[in-house]
Amino acid sequence: MGVMRDMTMGSRGAVLLVTLAILSACAGGRSAPRAVPTDASSAQAASGAPTAVAPLSPPVSVTLGLPYIIADAGIYIAQERGYFADEGLHVDMVPAQSSSGLLPLLATNQVQFGSSSLDPAVLNAVLRGINIKILQDKARFRAESGTAALMARQDLYDSGELRDLSQIRGKTIAELGRNLTPDYYMETAFKKVGLTLDDVEFSTMQMTDMPVALANKAVDAAWAYEPLLTTMELRGLAHVLIDAGQIVPDEYPQVLYASEAFIQENPEAVRRFVTAHLRGQRDYYRAFVQNEADRSEIIQWMIKYTAVKDPAMYEKMRFHAVEPNGYIDPRPIERFQDFCVEKGILPSRVDVAKLIDPQFIDYAVNRLGRWPDPYR
Repeated sequence: MGVMRDMTMGSRGAVLLVTLAILSACAGGRSAPRAVPTDASSAQAASGAPTAVAPLSPPVSVTLGLPYIIADAGIYIAQERGYFADEGLHVDMVPAQSSSGLLPLLATNQVQFGSSSLDPAVLNAVLRGINIKILQDKARFRAESGTAALMARQDLYDSGELRDLSQIRGKTIAELGRNLTPDYYMETAFKKVGLTLDDVEFSTMQMTDMPVALANKAVDAAWAYEPLLTTMELRGLAHVLIDAGQIVPDEYPQVLYASEAFIQENPEAVRRFVTAHLRGQRDYYRAFVQNEADRSEIIQWMIKYTAVKDPAMYEKMRFHAVEPNGYIDPRPIERFQDFCVEKGILPSRVDVAKLIDPQFIDYAVNRLGRWPDPYR
């Protein structure tokens, strides 16, 4: 993965194409049960309007590091619809292509917020005393349609040689790198058919190299994300063998982080940021999860900010889900941590309860109203 660096919007698309493939779409499951909302709270949530609170004065400027992918849709919406401005925030967005690039900047308060995956680098950083917090859900795998998948090479799928996960033994799988979340996803799936990661071979490569490797029969399968999933399907290069939604339907491939130093320095600005972002997340939820709102404007912002510039792709791609109340369930994070400790990727356990700070999403939900029956 790359490191954070400044770039113009015009050049960002080409440089961030790999990052887009890594994280661009994720989807959802069901979080821990919470209190049933009151009718008033439900109506408020459905309206999309927050309880009126005066914006911060003078406005507060914050910097957000993000990979400019589809899973950041809630950020684009909050920026373009003025939700951050409504709260008295000026948000400067800068590219952060990986958690390893983002973490030092959060730790030193050079960026106040960050959008990134949860991977071993985050947990190891916490063990080393880097003070960051997870504030909010950003993207979840969707049980009925995953946006990351293990794909079988098309000819192997068509011949029946690799049509079932149990046939993966001895095959070579392309992936971005070892000991990242895809290894956890695949290990979880393999266990169900009596296999482990040791039963396959891995070839690490950039996401953009995977179509060529499949076409040349250099690998038998690949772990890929949208929009690469759809691209390879349309080109007849690969077929989904099993997707992440089937394996881990409640995982968080991307979350919202904050600098603990900034939390202590200006907690009110953090509350306002999370509120604005949750408004954006709910707009996305209405359009892409409930299919009850027009998508066209949001798609134009995705085209503006991400490397997916072809409008036709948005008619074919799978899209992630979000938790419209924004809460993080610690149990999926604990399961991922178990995997990291078991594999020796993480030397000891992190106190996940201390890593997650729910006070800010509590504030946002109180102002916006609790969303009723979020996964109906």
